[in-house]
Amino acid sequence: MTLMFCSFEGKPLMLCVYGRARVIYPRDGEWTKWITLFSKYPWFAKNMNDHGDSAQTSCSFVIPSFDYQEGRKDLVYWTNKISDEGVKNY
Repeated sequence: MTLMFCSFEGKPLMLCVYGRARVIYPRDGEWTKWITLFSKYPWFAKNMNDHGDSAQTSCSFVIPSFDYQEGRKDLVYWTNKISDEGVKNY
């Protein structure tokens, strides 16, 4: 799995982390161990466990500048509306 982090404000910079990932579902024994790290997010239907093998930085001159306004709340509202069972069925 490749994780890419980009700066949208300030100095143009990109970081790519390359590694192997595994999907952990609620039915898996490890679920309880990992979900506690994300307990404030009720919509988690699966979790990714990534092991980074290497990382590389690069200039990100092609990425446009953006001004952060606020985080989106749509996902929280939607998951609260459809319930935990609805998220599982989704």
